[in-house]
Amino acid sequence: MDAILFNPICMLFLSFMFGAFAHSAFAKTTWYKKYFHLNFIDDQTTKSIGVLWIEWLILNSPLRIFNTALKIEGRPSKTDLIKLREVMTAAELSHLIGFVFILPIVFYYILIGKSALLIISMTILNILFNVYTALTQQYNKRRLDKLLSRMK
Repeated sequence: MDAILFNPICMLFLSFMFGAFAHSAFAKTTWYKKYFHLNFIDDQTTKSIGVLWIEWLILNSPLRIFNTALKIEGRPSKTDLIKLREVMTAAELSHLIGFVFILPIVFYYILIGKSALLIISMTILNILFNVYTALTQQYNKRRLDKLLSRMK
């Protein structure tokens, strides 16, 4: 159990899975539609804090295989783009849930006096691969919304 609990990479993948499962439950509630247009930062801030570098990393590494539903081939219809937006929202909220899932674990590491390297690496990975990935989805959703508004 320690091999999983104190391994930042394992915990990151656990957060992805937990986020996906929790999102499935959350999507069935009445609150879900309230967060459909969730946006934390604007496009300029997204670019200035380096979110697009994480997008590049995901697209140009084996990480791209994890959510193949975020890909469109050829010329998509408006229905295809709306479905893509729903998948993007699901991915975004799953990553945000995964981020929140990791926070108490990091605080637990601090309380039990785990190494600073473990705490810092877990925090950095959580921010890069949960928060930044969610912000990437928001950025791409805003771009997609502009395209959808031109299609009306």
